[in-house]
Amino acid sequence: MNAAKAACAVLALSVCALSAARADRLAEPVQAEKPRKAEPQPMPKLAAEPELRALIPDRSLEIGLEPFKTLRAEKSTVVLDLRSPAAFKARHIKGSVNLPLGEVTEKTLPKAVPDKSAAVVLVCDDSFFPTRRIAMTLQAEPVLLAAGYKKIYRLNLWQSEGRIVSDGEIEKSVPFEGTEVKKR
Repeated sequence: MNAAKAACAVLALSVCALSAARADRLAEPVQAEKPRKAEPQPMPKLAAEPELRALIPDRSLEIGLEPFKTLRAEKSTVVLDLRSPAAFKARHIKGSVNLPLGEVTEKTLPKAVPDKSAAVVLVCDDSFFPTRRIAMTLQAEPVLLAAGYKKIYRLNLWQSEGRIVSDGEIEKSVPFEGTEVKKR
């Protein structure tokens, strides 16, 4: 299954659930006498829900600082940075490979990550600090799965083991390179 199908499945699940919830609200009679308290309603089950849910990445594949340090110690682990070449040039994890999200395809992946059995750690801006957009790692993961990669992890350095990790702690634990990185 390719990334487009996975993205469509996630979108379809969201749209169907929202449409069903809105239809339920429109069908209810309006009571003007007294305001009623909003009660959470269970989402209606969709016929294709199990198949759609299977396409949504599992949060358990997100790793923090300590698991990343353990994975990074393995020689076969590839850190795949999905940011733009400019962002990569400015600051990146030492030894990582840059493959911008827009270029992640089943044809380009074998050049960046030749060993499909190797652990692949996906990195984007959201790996270093919280952002208000969908993480590029979530968008790239279905493409890697479709291409046959099995050990895929999404890096989250700023939140680890249920706590917020400081920039100083990250800088001490993870070596960075780039034009904006201060030399130690």
